[in-house]
Amino acid sequence: MRPQRGLAAATVIIVLILAAVALVLGRRYFVAEVTLEQRESTEANLRRVSEALIQFAALNQRLPCPAAGTSATGLEDDSTGTVNCNSAAGVVPWTSLALRATDALDGWGRKISYRVYSGTTGLTQTGGASMTDCNTNAAATGSVDANGKCPSTRQTPPAAFLAGKGLSVQTDSATTGGYAFVLISHGESGAGAFTAEGGGRLPFPGSTVLEYRNTQAGTTFDNRTRSAQGIAPTDTGFFDDSVLLASITDVVNSAKLAARDWGAPPATFGAAAVAAAGGTVDYNTGRSTLNFGAFTVTAYGDTARNVAFDVATGAGIGTIGTGVNANQYVTLNRETNEGLRFQFATTGRYLGITLSRFGSESGELERASFDFTIGGSSVRVTKMSCRSGDGRVNFTLNPGGDFSEVYIEPRLTQFFNYYSNFVIADIALCPSSNPSCSAPGAIPGENCP
Repeated sequence: MRPQRGLAAATVIIVLILAAVALVLGRRYFVAEVTLEQRESTEANLRRVSEALIQFAALNQRLPCPAAGTSATGLEDDSTGTVNCNSAAGVVPWTSLALRATDALDGWGRKISYRVYSGTTGLTQTGGASMTDCNTNAAATGSVDANGKCPSTRQTPPAAFLAGKGLSVQTDSATTGGYAFVLISHGESGAGAFTAEGGGRLPFPGSTVLEYRNTQAGTTFDNRTRSAQGIAPTDTGFFDDSVLLASITDVVNSAKLAARDWGAPPATFGAAAVAAAGGTVDYNTGRSTLNFGAFTVTAYGDTARNVAFDVATGAGIGTIGTGVNANQYVTLNRETNEGLRFQFATTGRYLGITLSRFGSESGELERASFDFTIGGSSVRVTKMSCRSGDGRVNFTLNPGGDFSEVYIEPRLTQFFNYYSNFVIADIALCPSSNPSCSAPGAIPGENCP
């Protein structure tokens, strides 16, 4: 009987051990299953919020500011779409997005953080997320206004709107930019997250931990690989945040706010531009100086001159005697030492220009000089037409330094036997970053070296 009792006791012990192992394994499986469900719930809400943000942009042409993390209203702070948001390190504004409060929580019941590109050129300002006034057919020289938006003149390319904008995100291998917003769940650890009840905030991760930047209101955030099991939340390499981000391009495209093809921009020196600059739309504009906003143009010559307008073609300026008004006098003519002085409101390195009625004279190619004022000195660049006839040619000029003033004059022809004459059809000032500078509407086939 004693051996039998010993065997029974051993059996009981084995059963208890197996039960304990099963309990531990089952508990681990249960915890893993719960964690998976929480992550799936988090991902679903991140997508739901992202879609709501795009819908908000479609309706309002801007993105909302974050809500204050401690607020229970779910309203953006500030709700008027100001340039700078009051709670830049805040949370999803669920009420402003027409969502339920639970839609703005992650799987652990904490508020999802929301970071958005704001500021002077940001997406939260009125019209800040709209590229509809940008022109896919505009010249590269077009620029945005002081608020980073494409002007209603619709002569600015999409690249100018996007340049220098957006939040940055760092992954394990690289940092990329141009993001409109970043949504962040602070994961199972919850470090730095705002709680749903009471609006309190959990303790921050250490400033050297990967997750730390995601708790702040900076411009660069982290989207790293989730840490392996066993790495403590206090470890500098710990990361368990869930991140969803959207680029500015994705947002404007999805919200139907992308740039449009508004057609080729009007000629710089068209009738409307001449009238807006203060001139009469006639061969003789009646003014010696016209102000085109980005620059002023002043006519000069042996005697008093006004700026001329080539009414016959509808575009182009030259010089004309103050007492005459006919097509035959509108060109800049070397015979009377005529020229146009351009004074730009900003400084540039390159000049893109299109000359009209410029080709040959009595069988000799015409020439033009460009005298740039650089550091108080004058630098001359002389160009000759590359084709005969009486057509249009484009030049890209680099005088070797930054300038804001240039004098343009016709010269004697190729072999110095005849007077050159022409009209300036278009002009553009470009920074050092645009060495291929060309005038608006310039046709590449008309380029001259």
